[in-house]
Amino acid sequence: MRFSFLKKQKCKVLILGDVDTGKTYLAFSLIKEALKYHRKIGFLCTDLGQSAVGPPGCVSFKVFTRGDKISSSSSLIIPDIIDFVGSLSPAGVEIFHLASTKIVLEKALKQAEFIVINTTGYIRPIAAQSLKVLKIRLISPEVIIAITKRRELSYILDNFSKSSITLYTLKKSVKVKRKSKRERAEFRLKLFRAYFKKAHSLSFKVRSSYFSSNMVIGLLDREFTTLALGLVKRKFNSRIEIIAPPFRGKVSYLRPSSIIIPESL
Repeated sequence: MRFSFLKKQKCKVLILGDVDTGKTYLAFSLIKEALKYHRKIGFLCTDLGQSAVGPPGCVSFKVFTRGDKISSSSSLIIPDIIDFVGSLSPAGVEIFHLASTKIVLEKALKQAEFIVINTTGYIRPIAAQSLKVLKIRLISPEVIIAITKRRELSYILDNFSKSSITLYTLKKSVKVKRKSKRERAEFRLKLFRAYFKKAHSLSFKVRSSYFSSNMVIGLLDREFTTLALGLVKRKFNSRIEIIAPPFRGKVSYLRPSSIIIPESL
């Protein structure tokens, strides 16, 4: 299918779909096609558990330009903007997920006028569908592409059937393979390993018992901007030792999370 919106100067394209429907593959395909008409294209990834850009647990953004190698492979893509949510699923942290999406989108729009937005496969139960509706209202995309198996996205799409948003519905490709929970966990671990590959050690004084060994934490500046992620290696007395990749800025806050890496990196 050829999409005429790819030629638009300004456009936010949001991709919807259940887990294992090929959302990430479609996102990268759209980016490659859009770069035929634009100098640069933004990619906003809001998938916390199966990140296409940046490490898991974050909303991330990357600008691609003509000549960049673009692939939906499982290698880590270093983001230009990152905001730490601290969970591998939006369930239970819906407000933080929406806030991070809004924060990153506002920054992203200063870097690119054409943006492809990938979403999680979290579409059940009804709370998940309501979250998607809120996210769409928050983002205000010009285009929504829904990849469906049957009618699992009907409730979400019906909310926008009379809006100015252009809706496309695609059937899930039979070539898309379903991943097991183990494969998903291994993919996340691979991304974390790549992210912390060149990490160095840091030590911080802490006042709470919120931190534990092998916990992924957010390193934030005084404006609550995410500078980087850290991994707690040891806790002793009132201090924690962590590892983190090189980053710019001064850490003012440490944000704990529900993400625990089960093995040493």
